Amino acid sequence: IYHVGAGGSAVPVESDPLRIAKPESMALAKDGSLFIADNREDRLIHLRPDGSATQIQIPADLSPETIALDKGILWITDSHNGRIYRLDPGGVIETVALFTGDLSNVSGIAIGPDDAIFVSIQADLDEGRGYIVRLGPESEGR
Repeated sequence: IYHVGAGGSAVPVESDPLRIAKPESMALAKDGSLFIADNREDRLIHLRPDGSATQIQIPADLSPETIALDKGILWITDSHNGRIYRLDPGGVIETVALFTGDLSNVSGIAIGPDDAIFVSIQADLDEGRGYIVRLGPESEGR
């Protein structure tokens, strides 16, 4: 992890004990904490403002791709398994949605002001076909 100053030089913030391999997505909390989805290592990392970092416990089959943080809830897409997960501040993780077939490659997530979940899906890259799916706040798991 590096800090880039006004002059453009990159200076290491600290040694990287968790060795972040493929930071696919990040979400910044109000307290300055940074959540990182490390897709290559199938893990989530919590980097605190003091520079300390920990790995968040997630199911072994979860491969986090993109994440979003809203009202203390960390939302996670898993394109390998076509799922959306919800991680609450207490560490409880649950599956919110499962996509199959052409809709299984979930690749992005955002939370709307009405608590709706917006998901981008890459259905067929060769044909240039994709979707934006809106899951209303009344959906199961919300």
